[in-house]
Parts: sequence; structure tokens; C-alpha cells
Amino acid sequence: MDWINPALAAGALLGVLPIIIHLVLREKPRHEPFPALRLLRYRYQRITRRLRLRHLLLLALRVLLIVLVALALARPRISRSGGAFDERAPAAVAMVFDTSLSMEYADGQEQSALEHAKEAARGLLEELPEDSEVLVVDAAAPEVAVFMRPSEALRRVAGLRVQPGVHDLTPALLEALRQLREASIERKELYVFTDLMQGSLDLRAADTVQQAMGQIAGGVGVCVFDVGREQVRNVVVLSGGPTSDSVPAHSSVTIRAELEAIGVDASGRLELTLDGQLRGQQAVDLRAGTPIRHDFVLRALEPGFRQGMIRFRGDGGGLRFDDQWFFSLEVRQPTRVLVVSPRELEAEPLVQALAPRELVRLGRLRHRVERADPDVLRRVQPGEYDVIFLLDLSGPGRDDWRMLAEHVRAGGGLALFVGKRCQPELYATVEAQSLLPAQPDALADPDEPVHLEAAVPGHPAVRLLHEWNETALGQVVVYRYWKVTKQQDRARVVLRYTDGQPALMERLEPEEAAAPDPTSAPRRGRVMLMTTPVSAAPVLERWNDLPQSPTTFVILMDSMTLHLAGVAHRRWNWIAGQDVVLTVDRTSARASYTVVPPKGGARLEGVLEAGQSKLLIAAPATVGHYRLVLAGQGGVQKTWGFSVNASRIESRLERLSKGQVQALFPEDSAVIVRTVDELRNALANVRRGRELFPYLALFLASLFVVEHYLANRFYGGGRPQAGGGAPDSARPSAAA
Repeated sequence: MDWINPALAAGALLGVLPIIIHLVLREKPRHEPFPALRLLRYRYQRITRRLRLRHLLLLALRVLLIVLVALALARPRISRSGGAFDERAPAAVAMVFDTSLSMEYADGQEQSALEHAKEAARGLLEELPEDSEVLVVDAAAPEVAVFMRPSEALRRVAGLRVQPGVHDLTPALLEALRQLREASIERKELYVFTDLMQGSLDLRAADTVQQAMGQIAGGVGVCVFDVGREQVRNVVVLSGGPTSDSVPAHSSVTIRAELEAIGVDASGRLELTLDGQLRGQQAVDLRAGTPIRHDFVLRALEPGFRQGMIRFRGDGGGLRFDDQWFFSLEVRQPTRVLVVSPRELEAEPLVQALAPRELVRLGRLRHRVERADPDVLRRVQPGEYDVIFLLDLSGPGRDDWRMLAEHVRAGGGLALFVGKRCQPELYATVEAQSLLPAQPDALADPDEPVHLEAAVPGHPAVRLLHEWNETALGQVVVYRYWKVTKQQDRARVVLRYTDGQPALMERLEPEEAAAPDPTSAPRRGRVMLMTTPVSAAPVLERWNDLPQSPTTFVILMDSMTLHLAGVAHRRWNWIAGQDVVLTVDRTSARASYTVVPPKGGARLEGVLEAGQSKLLIAAPATVGHYRLVLAGQGGVQKTWGFSVNASRIESRLERLSKGQVQALFPEDSAVIVRTVDELRNALANVRRGRELFPYLALFLASLFVVEHYLANRFYGGGRPQAGGGAPDSARPSAAA
């Protein structure tokens, strides 16, 4: 504790005045002749003792009143750090800034929340002694914060910008406390500038934060400057873009948009642009808190890479970044599929599932399918087809297995369906086992039919089917199948029968089995084995009724084909803060690549090794469209792209309560302010300590009331005599 007016504290010595006055003015007892009446003498002694006690109590109250008046005028204060405060002494100050996109909120002509925070911070920095040390912590990159002089900190604050992907201030807060703990300056202060939106602070980290504060010698004053708005309004495009990132050419593409009004109703226009051209628009009326969805349909797109945007036109409220949604779309050539079967009729169900006659007639194929006899296999060139299906073959020969291995090494997909013609010994050769996830072993003919079920519902080959109808596979009846001997370290079961036996398996490369880094993707295509056939057969010879379940069969075969071709794994739309993993066409030779970011940012350049098909781009922070240019041999270039959007978590404008924020810090250690004036008062409390004058004044008033009440209570019936004597009515009268 220290004093603003220490000289006035000497006035407490005036507390001796009531004692001196009491001693000087005390009336000495007078001796008067009086009959020695025992009863009157006893009563006199009782009254005298009672009055003496009342005198002493009032005397103590009056002394205390004078002492407290003197102390109150001296204006004592309590510093958070303890000890006296020197206004010219340097301080170690940490300023933590929330730079999430919600800090961009500015309704009408108001300045944004971040600009408001920067203005308040500038006022604080200008008042600091120049030999102070200031730590400016940007929540987007807390690890790069270092102490600097106030003049340097002013420039650092001026350069702060909002960044996508910043959701939680807690890491920045802990980094600030860590550096304050190591600071050599005794006086330590922490300021947090945030809009206090939900998710801006991890309330579960209260113990960690409080422990970190407890480790700071001398303590630290904490002030949270709340720059958020109590009443907000906004329109947010929650999501947008194609239902699939990769679609076949000349097919219809659905571009789906979902948006919501927050705070108040809104109206405007929803627009779709593709490659810079307006391709659709729709008037929308939004009710607060009720999301709506609208679908745009694009038809007959030519092959190539497309980039577009969904935008809300109208009064979008306080935030601007969420009025739009960027998307990228790959319009690819139809997948090249070869179906190999002993008889043409047996392949008809699979061929029609992948390339229906009507779509062939309309030229809207997802897959371009060819059917061939088994002897064609040896003439297939690597890379000629994206996927090869083998339907109920007795077993490929050695030369056929070698050709299939080259096809897979070149990145092609392979699927085998084994049935009545299967000869297990032909699938047990070294060449076969180098490709297959399992070896057919024994024929199973269960007494009761079994059904299919998903072993991995999220697998690309079954995910769409599982999302469409979780019970669809369970309605497929299987009468016969092959039991297999699985390669334990090389097989993943995707579908199984209800008796637990594998139905559909996929071969895993060693790096896949070990959960690899996305950049070291397998340099081989994918291989799948199904232990029951999908060939057309007479009713009494059917092994299952999967081809007779049209929707289930079409979805499953289509998903398997896209998975085997690698199309299902191509993703072109990402959220800021995520690591972007791009799947491109495999290169036969070493190739260089260039990533061109939006808004003229720095380009990223690198090299793809021969056979590599995946590229990792670490957490791009800029929202918008990116281009990827791959330059191969002879200067041949291929162009892809991807889009990055801000997480709509940053559009959540629900606020944390004052109690929730204070619970993050030790009790009574943090103050929350909303205006610059409140900040200055909090600054005085943090730097100069909390003044006790208001509390002393209140206590003085209460003490004066008590003193006045007791004085009237004690002497209301008559004025007491000085010196502790009894009232006149109680004193013995003199003898005549």
C-alpha cells in the first residue's frame, strides 16, 4: 500500500485531541455532607461504572473518526503487485490481440473492432515510460512475439491485420504469461483486446491460465478490453460449391449454397459466378436465425478446371468476408474403364451400372466402359485405362499378372470379382499375391443366406451408399462366396458378410498401412477383391442379388470406380488453417510446380518426383482462389487450382459472458472494460493500485451515524456530568 497525499496521514495524530479534551474538562467530584445510606451509595457506584463505560466507548469512536478522516484525505491505495508505485518506473507490458475475422465487424460507418482495439492500445503505449518493455502478441502467430520499446510497439500494433483460422486466444495468452514470467522488470501488466465471441477463449484452460499467472513473481494486473458489439446483425453464406469436387464432362453439376441472417431479417440477391461470368442469380428473403438453401444447376460443362464464387448482394451486416464462398471444380474426361469377362452377357449388369445406354446416347457419360475377353489383357498398355474390372475369371496367367502389375504401378485401379470359375491355385502364385489383398481359399455355402454390411462406413467406396441409406447393404442377400486367407499387413476389409467373413477387401501399400505423411502417397494404383461375383446369371445359379438391387448396385459400383481411379480422393476446396493435400495426375518424370496465391501473394515453388501424385501445401492463410501449374518434360504444363474459405466458426457472433471470462483468471485478478474511459480507470487500478478513499468515506459515514446514535441513546434522558458522574436525577442531594 502507498499514499497519494502521505503528508496528510500525519493528521491521524490529531486523534489524541478527544483524549486531551476529555482529561482537561473532566469534572472532579465534590465532597458534600450526606447521610450514609448504604442503598444510595451502592446505586451511585453502579450508575458511575455504567456511565464510565459509555464515556470510553464514545471516546474511542470519536478518536477513530478523526484518525480515519486524516487517513482518507491521504488517499491510500492498494497495488496489485504490492509495494509502492512509481509512475516513472518502467513496466513489462504484454498486449494480446484477437485477430480473428470476427474482429473485422463494423456496422455502418463505425470503425472495426480491431481498429477500436488498436486505438485504445496506442493510448496506453503513449503513456508508458520509454524504457518499458512491450510484448505485442498477435493471436495468429503468438510464437514470434518479442519484447520491444513502446515506440516500436506502436508500429507493430499499427501493422496488425485480421487473419482467417484464428479461433482461440488461449495459446497467445499463455505465451504472453510465459514471457512476462521471464521479464526482469518488477511491474507487470497484461492487456487482452478481443470481441469475446464464443470460441475466442478456451474456458477449459482456466487451471492452466491460473497456474501460469501464479508463477509470476509479484503478480500481474490483467485488463480485458471488450471491443465486441452487444447487438449484431449479419448475413453469412454458410457454405457453397459443387456437391462433388470432380465431375465428368457434359454432365449436370449442382452448385449448392446455404445462407443465414443473424440478428435481423435481411433480403438481397444470391449470385453464382463461374470463371468470372455470372451464371445464375436468385432473390432471397432471410428470416433471422433460419438458414435457407438454394441450388444452381450448371449443364454441359466442357472438360477443364473451373473456379467460381457464391456471393450475397445486399446489406450483409457487420462482416464482409462471409458474404461470399469460393469454390473450385474439376470437370474431367469420363473415367476409362475396361471390363474383362468370359462372356459379354455376364458383364451386362456392371456395364449398364457404369454407362447406361441412355447416358451414352445423350453423351453424358461418367465412365467410358469397354468390355473385352480375357485374352485381351496381355495386350493392354500401362496407362491405357484408369480402372480394370475382372469378372469371375478362373485366374489370369503369369503374363496377365505381370501386365496387371504394370497397370497398377502406373497408377491404374484394379478390381477382381471371384465366382464359380475361380481356381484358387491360380490366385496363389507369387505374381498374384504381389497384387492381391487376400487369396481365395475355400467355397462357402451357408445354410442360411447372409447379408452385406459396411466394415468401414467412411471408406470412399461405400460412404455415399451409407449416407444415402444405412440399411441398403443389409437388404442384399448373398447365397455363396469364397472364404479367403487375408494378408494381415496388406489388407483392409471394406465390406463384410453378417457372419463376419470378408466380402470386399482393399490392398494396402506398406506406407498406407503405417498411416503415412500425405506427401509420400503410394506410387501404385489401388487393388480391390470381392469374394462374390456381380455377373449376370440364371436365377438358380446366382451367388447374390446385388445386381438385382439397382440403386444400391449403381452407387456401389460407381463409388468403387471413382475410388480405384483416384477421382474420389481429389479435393479442391479447403478451409483456412487446414493443410491442403492435392491429388494430381502421376508424373512419369520429375516435374516442377508453382502455386500462385490470390491477391498477388508470394508464389510457392517446388518439385514433384517421378510417380508422385500428392502435393502438400501447409495451411494457406489467404482466402480465395489458388492456381497450381505443373511443368513437365518439354515444357508441357498442366493447370489445376484450389479454393480456400474462412471457417464459418468465425461468423458465430454469440458472446461470452463477463462471468465466463473472469472465471478464466484467478478471482478478482482481471477487470473487463468496454470503453476508453473505463480502460483508463482500469489502468489506474492496475498501475497505481485501487484507491481506498471511497471505502473509507463510506465507513466514516457509517461510523458517524453510529456515534450520533449512541450519543443520543446514552444521554437522551439528561445530560451527563463531566468526569463520569451520574445524572442530576441520580445524584444524592446535599443535606440541608
